[in-house]
Amino acid sequence: MLSLRSAPTFLATLLTLAAVGEAQDSRRSLDLTVGGVGISIGDSRRVNGLRINYRDSRLEKVNGVNATIWTPYRDGHGDITGLSLGLPATGGRRLKGLVAAAFGVEVTDEFSGISVAGLGMGVGHDATGIIIGGLGSGVGGSVRGVMIGGLGSGVGTDIGGVAIGGLGFGVGGSAKGIIVGGLGAGIGGEMSGLAVGGLGIGAGGRFTGIMIGGLGVGAGGGGTGALIAGLGAGVGGAFEGLLVGGIGAGVGGEFRGLALTGVGMGAGGRFSGISFAGIGAGVGGDATGVMVNGVGMGVGGDATGIFINGFGMGAGGRISFLSVNGFGVGAPRIHGAAIAGGVIGSTEAKGFMVAGAWLRVREEDGGDDRGARFRRPGGALFQGVGVSAFNQIRGQQNGLTIGLVNYAWSLSGVQLGLLNIVRDNPPGRKVLPVVNWGSNR
Repeated sequence: MLSLRSAPTFLATLLTLAAVGEAQDSRRSLDLTVGGVGISIGDSRRVNGLRINYRDSRLEKVNGVNATIWTPYRDGHGDITGLSLGLPATGGRRLKGLVAAAFGVEVTDEFSGISVAGLGMGVGHDATGIIIGGLGSGVGGSVRGVMIGGLGSGVGTDIGGVAIGGLGFGVGGSAKGIIVGGLGAGIGGEMSGLAVGGLGIGAGGRFTGIMIGGLGVGAGGGGTGALIAGLGAGVGGAFEGLLVGGIGAGVGGEFRGLALTGVGMGAGGRFSGISFAGIGAGVGGDATGVMVNGVGMGVGGDATGIFINGFGMGAGGRISFLSVNGFGVGAPRIHGAAIAGGVIGSTEAKGFMVAGAWLRVREEDGGDDRGARFRRPGGALFQGVGVSAFNQIRGQQNGLTIGLVNYAWSLSGVQLGLLNIVRDNPPGRKVLPVVNWGSNR
């Protein structure tokens, strides 16, 4: 406890220390320090303790508290470990610890800790910790932690953690964690985690996780997870998971999973999974699974599974298992069960075929590679049971056809109908009513 007898001695000591500080630099600061520890008022270079200054011009290092009125002059930024106060603004070269500013914070190099700024914060390089800006914040390098901007924020390279922008958020590199933009968010590279944009969100590279956009969402690379958009969703590469588009969705490469779209869905490569589209779907490669479309669908390769279409479907290869169509279905080969309100057309049909108007099995007319692949030396082939008003087999029929008119080049089986025609039958049995038969192969 300081006694009256020792008070003069203590006061003399303070005055002596102040005099020494002023003698060292009377024009820049008043340093009440011992061995660099204590209180510094003014533009001092180094201090351990409390430092108060208007605006830094030559700061080197502070361990403790650094309080300023404005951000530093050019080349006046120093390293601060502890508490940085902006009344209303502050800044430094490398800041570690807690930062609070009524207006803003300027960091030329790196930041680690917690920062809260009424307007915003800018970091030249990397940042680690929690950054909150009333309007927004920007980091030129990477971010690890939490970054929140009242209007919007941006990261020059990568981010790992949680990023929220009241209006928008942008990331120049990859993102891992949670990204939320009130209106939208953009990620230049890969995205892993959850990304939400009020209107839309996009990632330039591959994404893993969930991306949700009020209007649209897209990823330039492939993806795994869930892609959900109020209007449309698109993936430039392969995708595996849930794909939802209020109007439509498209995948540039292979798709595996569940697709739900109000209008249409498209995949540039192979499709494996389940798809429901209000109007139609298109698949550039093979399709395997269940596809239901309000109007129709097209498959560039083989289609294996259950396919239901309000109007019809076509495939460049083989359709296998079950196809149900309001009007028609066509493919070089159809195996399994095919049902159409109007027409079924194929070069090779095996199974159970039901067409309201016309079952048409004939040789391919075209001379392209795909046509040649399915061309049969003896014409087309039908094998199984066919039911239609007109069953036209311009080739070999093995099995049963039932219709008003049945026609076959060669028959190994039975025709039932009003008029039954077999081109290769003996003269007496080429044309018969009710029933015709044959054993030609």
